[in-house]
Amino acid sequence: MLKSGTKLLLKSIIGGVLLFNLSALYALPFTIVPKSGTTLPTTVTTGSTVSAFYTVINNTGSTRNNNYVKYLPPNTTQVTAGGVYGDTCGSTFNLTANGNTGDSCTLQLTVSGAVNANDPDPHHHLFVCFPGGTTCAGTNYPLNVTAVAPPPVTAPLAIAAGVYTAATGTEPLLAHNNDNGVSWLYATVHPSDYVNGGSLSGSDCNGSVCLVAGRYVNSGGTISPLLGISTDDATTWTFPASITSPATLPINFNSGAFNTVHCFGSLCLAGGNYTNTTALTRPLLARSNDGGNTWTYPTTIQSNLPGTFSNQGNIFGTGCSGTFCIAAGSYQTAMLVTTPLLTQSTDNGVTWNYISDVPSDYSGNGVFNDAACSSSHCMAVGRYTSNAIGNPQKPMLAVTANGGASWSYVALLPGDFGNLGTYSGISCSGNICIAAGSYFIAGITKTLLSITTDGGATWSLVAQVLPSDFQSGQYFGASCSGNTCIAVGRYRTTGAANFPLIEQSTDGGVTWSAPSTVVSNLPALPGGSVPFFENASCLSASQFCIAAGSYGNVANVKPLLAVTSDNGATWTYPDSAFSVLPSDFVNLGSYASSSVSAGP
Repeated sequence: MLKSGTKLLLKSIIGGVLLFNLSALYALPFTIVPKSGTTLPTTVTTGSTVSAFYTVINNTGSTRNNNYVKYLPPNTTQVTAGGVYGDTCGSTFNLTANGNTGDSCTLQLTVSGAVNANDPDPHHHLFVCFPGGTTCAGTNYPLNVTAVAPPPVTAPLAIAAGVYTAATGTEPLLAHNNDNGVSWLYATVHPSDYVNGGSLSGSDCNGSVCLVAGRYVNSGGTISPLLGISTDDATTWTFPASITSPATLPINFNSGAFNTVHCFGSLCLAGGNYTNTTALTRPLLARSNDGGNTWTYPTTIQSNLPGTFSNQGNIFGTGCSGTFCIAAGSYQTAMLVTTPLLTQSTDNGVTWNYISDVPSDYSGNGVFNDAACSSSHCMAVGRYTSNAIGNPQKPMLAVTANGGASWSYVALLPGDFGNLGTYSGISCSGNICIAAGSYFIAGITKTLLSITTDGGATWSLVAQVLPSDFQSGQYFGASCSGNTCIAVGRYRTTGAANFPLIEQSTDGGVTWSAPSTVVSNLPALPGGSVPFFENASCLSASQFCIAAGSYGNVANVKPLLAVTSDNGATWTYPDSAFSVLPSDFVNLGSYASSSVSAGP
């Protein structure tokens, strides 16, 4: 009788909908319904998959073993092991008698394409059977899935910022790109009172909004801080009046410039220096809490200066985590000793206080070159002179894990360390951070790279995999995004040739390599050129990175830019950025900063 019931069931497909209003004489072996708390998918993006979940219930009064799925719709497969729920129906599955624990299981299906609920072919519908495949049941809830095209892929937005010399003087250099690094264009970055003397030192992009920072000479002959904002993929730029307004600038401001700019959500910080009317150079910090549209200069940066401060104050790096922010640089004491400058804020950059902590063996002449924050720690990196025998210059890495309540210094040196150690740059993504620099031993400069994978609590030296012909080299910049981290700089071969250098990891710092295409794809350069990368920026979600710097000799220096769109497997030098330069370019061009964002 059950066999006849199955035949009737297969014949009852009308317009693809399975009807189960059979005579009570022929009870269905299973009830198959969407799993409680889930919804059957209705669309799937081409090239991806979605999941569908059903509950299969034994309708009989006895245990049924070795049941199985006989038919599935096209573009649908069964998950037979693991699964989202703990009771996944396997390739065969056992069910206890109806009403007992274990009388059902979860059927998990993976849908990779369109499914037609009105398909007239009975073999294109879900059927679950007893062993032998003659006693089966379908579902009153068939899959009906439409395949849709994926959304258009937005190429990342990338910019590289620096300076070049034109016939009229130095000019801001700003290249931008939004087609995965192929076609680069140059933008004009001139405030309304711009005369000449412009240069860019910092940049940061978030979505289609970009900020650049530097300096320029205005119509009054004053060297002014330059800060531009673009909301159209770095094509056109505006300049917030609050940056140069006498009403917002520090008291007794005479001239100034920015070295760096970074945004942390809607909070942005720009750091640099200014000279007052008594010719003293002080640290300069501007703050925006609306993504860079309006700015203020926190007064406590000046009023709370360290007691030993005398002159030459400067900020080179900033970082924020939550409401805690840091700004790092250097200043001079009355004895003309260069001293690390580190200031911190616990209220989103509104008020600032300086810290006096230094390494235990500190003897003077220190500077912080950069700063960054992970998800739990904030860090500043640079160099200092030790009071150890011979007064070696050591790399300096300061870390706070408690919002600035206390600071510690990481004492981490290579086994062959000699002297002149420094960290030039630091970058974080989540709990991964790298600090990049160099040190000196036996007449050779060596690359220095350290990493933390726990937000800054512990650090270790990276066992770098450098080019086979490496003799000496150094890192100037670093970038981390997701699990991708790169350090960039230069190296000299055993044959006395000079090349740019990239050391990269795409697995969160587990393995490292120096991609050969950085050298093999380098265009022919003039004799005597010393090419190097000074900075880098990555967006791991797009597998895209840029590395920027310069090449040339004493008489003629030109900007250098390399890109990768395959997560570092291949690096190229776009013709549009290498051979095509601004129309008024004369010489001496270089990139000091770069940034990549996901675009609009």
